[in-house]
Formats: sequence, structure tokens, C-alpha cells
Amino acid sequence: MRQASFRSNADDTVSVKLSELKSMTSSDEHESRGGARRLLDLGGSFEDGVFGALFTITKERGTSSKRMTILGIIVDFAQLLVFIMRPSFGWSPVVASFWTFTAVFDFDNPLIGIQTYTVYVAFFALLCLALLFSLATCVFVGYNFKNNSFPFLWPIKFVRFVFGVFLSTFFISFINFLVIAIDCDIPPGASKPALQLFPDVPCWDFPHLIVAVSSIFFAIVAIVLGFLVALVQFDPDPNSKAILSGPQSRVEVHSFIIKTAIAVVIDLLSNPQYRYHTAALLAVSTWIFFYDVWRYLPSYSHAMNKLRGGLFAVLFFASAVLAVLTLVGPSVAGGATIAVVAGAVPAFFAGYLLVSIRVRRLNGDSWVKRDAQGDLIVNSTFRSPEEVELLTRFVRDDARNDEAVVKGEAMLSCGLGEYPDSAFLHIVMANYQMCVQENHSLAQYYFDKAAQLSPGLAERFCIFVRERERKHRSQSEMVARGGRGS
Repeated sequence: MRQASFRSNADDTVSVKLSELKSMTSSDEHESRGGARRLLDLGGSFEDGVFGALFTITKERGTSSKRMTILGIIVDFAQLLVFIMRPSFGWSPVVASFWTFTAVFDFDNPLIGIQTYTVYVAFFALLCLALLFSLATCVFVGYNFKNNSFPFLWPIKFVRFVFGVFLSTFFISFINFLVIAIDCDIPPGASKPALQLFPDVPCWDFPHLIVAVSSIFFAIVAIVLGFLVALVQFDPDPNSKAILSGPQSRVEVHSFIIKTAIAVVIDLLSNPQYRYHTAALLAVSTWIFFYDVWRYLPSYSHAMNKLRGGLFAVLFFASAVLAVLTLVGPSVAGGATIAVVAGAVPAFFAGYLLVSIRVRRLNGDSWVKRDAQGDLIVNSTFRSPEEVELLTRFVRDDARNDEAVVKGEAMLSCGLGEYPDSAFLHIVMANYQMCVQENHSLAQYYFDKAAQLSPGLAERFCIFVRERERKHRSQSEMVARGGRGS
């Protein structure tokens, strides 16, 4: 690999030689590894078990086909659109027919739309038992992962399906279904609150009190599990070809939190007097969805970023029209409905175009250049460690180009000079060394340094996965050497 010196033209000039940076690792590598091992051991076996189960779940994301991945994105989009187009928000009556058809994406509606409270409780018990069984299976998988022993394969496949496919895709609907048990209002002429869907059932009296408390408990369990899965939905390999893979989970976590808030708040604030709050929540939430994709470009695949940007732009447009409908009133219901139908396709292409423009502006070789002396000049000041990683993607967009690879390393090294305490950026550099440069010893140095910088849960998970890979690689090399020796 070619080595080059570089400097940044930021206000605080950074000038480092890549060869010197590598030589630094040998002097304190032993001390770093010792400290890192102690830090990695702080989580104990419990964290190892949790990470083992999460690792098993997230493997489903990397093995899903492109068609299934795109289908999951479209289903997620449809669920959010169903929320926005609910007839109760005052849309034109024609929306009722549309909503009846698309309510299949919000599975609590077909389950209880024409059923009794007894049937609801039966489905409620069935889903809660399924969640408990899934949680117990996760514990079993985590325990076996920690002990490196898998007597059965079906628990792994089951966990991957439930959390990697079903819960991640229908999470909104599942939470919505649970919240119905605590969605209460005081009916006219009554003194006690009752369920909105079943007005003859008091909210806080036995036996429904048991269902209500169970609903809160299982909703918390589902939210915690969903949050953990969202937190580790990233692929640190910069060469990954999976269409949804990305270097960090910030956007996925934001999306999960917002979707959870939408699912809970819209049901609990379904009373018409809260329609302004609901419309504002939807408008702000869908704007954040679009802005996160535009700002962070969460996927390595530019095509996937553009697709998600277009879909979120449609949701924001529909939410903005809903806000106007809520403020003006039923007199514009017909016009608002026509506006959403007519403007959906233009909104999609507007979002797609905005993300495309951002990709084009970030693309190119202007971020890192060589001066007359051959030094690499980093032409950027970084606003955050995440921006360092983002620009590095565009600097080394062609992994087969040796010059681009060197420039990418220069960009990361300059970023580490500005953010020396960023565990995330050290992990990005470690993965760059491992997957792009194939320098495993230097990669291990950066992983060890990251472990000393108080990494967050997502960073610790990445270190955990790479540490297991390192041990597996070492064992394979030992076996290979033993085979050659015999």
C-alpha cells in the first residue's frame, strides 16, 4: 500500500504521516490491548449473551434478498401512510374505501374491526404468549451463543424470523394493537372511563385491569426489544453490498423512536379535540424521516437512499396536506384528498431528486488532493465524526483505485486528529483497515483504542462482533498450521 503524508486545511492544521501513524501502533499496542480487554470484560457474560442474540437477529438483515428488503420498505411506508390517511382525520369519504383496503397493513384493524371484546382478548393473549415465547427463545439463543454451543438450529431460525422480519415490519401494528387496551375515554353520560373501541368495558375495573396492565408491560418489552434491534442495525464493512447496510444506526434508531411515538400517541390522542396535536406530530415526524435520509445517507447504496428519500417525501407531503386540512376544516376535505392523490408522484420525485443532488455534491475527488510536494490535502472541516465517515465513503467510492483507498485513509486519519475521543470514528478506521486495507493488526489496534473511549452500546456490539471474528480467524489459522505440520 502506498503511504503518504497529509494535512488538513481546517483552522487547526493537522499534519501526519500515515507511515508514522502505523509505527505509533506498535509502541503502545500491548498496553492498549490490555486496557481494551479489561473494558470489554466489564459487561460480563450477560452482555455477551445479549450481543449474541442480537448478532443472530441482525444476520437476517444481511441475508435477505433485495426483493424482500424492498418489500419490507414498502410495507413500512404503507403502514405510515395508513396512519396519515385515517378517515377520522376528516379526509374525503372516498378515502374510507382506500383505507379499508390498505388497513391490511395495520393488522389490528382486520383483527378487531368487526369482532367483540372477547375476541380481542383472545387475540391479545395469543400475541402476548407469542412475544413471551420469542423472548424466551432469545434468552436461549443468547445463552448458547455465550457458551458457543448450539444443540438446535430451529431457535436461531425462529428468532431471525420473528425479530428480523415480522416484528421489524409490523412493529407499529403490534404496538397499536396493544395500546387499544388502554385507549380510554369517558362516554357521554358515564362517570367512568371506558375503552373507546368497546364502550361497555370499563378501563380500570376487573377483569380488564389485568389486560390493561399486561398491555403496558408487553408494550414496554416489545419497545425495548425493538430498540435494541434498531440500535445494532448497521454493517461496519465499508465494502458491504447489502442494499440496506450502513455504517451506523442513527437513522434507524430515530425512525424507531418516532414510529413508536406515532403508534402510541395517535391511538391515545384519537379524540377529535387533539387533532391539531396529531397533525403536528405527523408533519414533524415525516419531515425528520426525510431529513435524516437526506442528511446522513444511511445506506452504502445510493439507490436505496434515493428510494427512501422519495418515499419519505410522499409521507411528508401527505402530512403537510393533513395539517392544512386540520387547520381549515372539512370544507377543503375534497381538495385536500385530490391534492394528496395528484401530488404523491411529484412528491416522490422531488424527494428522490433532493437526495440525488446531495449525493452528487458530495461525490468527486475534491475533498482530498495532492499538492506540489505530493502531500494529501484534506479540504474539509468536519462538523461531527459521522461526517468524517460520510465523506470518506465518497472519497474512496471506487475501492479498486489504490489512490482512492489512500485518500480515504487520509480522510479518516485527519478526522481522528479532530475527534481523538470518538469511539465511533476509531471503529470506522478499524473496519477500514480490516476490510479495505486488509491490515488486521492495525485494525485490532483501533478496535482496542475504541474500547478505551467509553463506547456506547452500538460501538460495544461492533467490537464484540469483530472480536469473535478475530478469535475465529485465529482458531482457523491454528487448525491450518496444524494440518500443514502433520
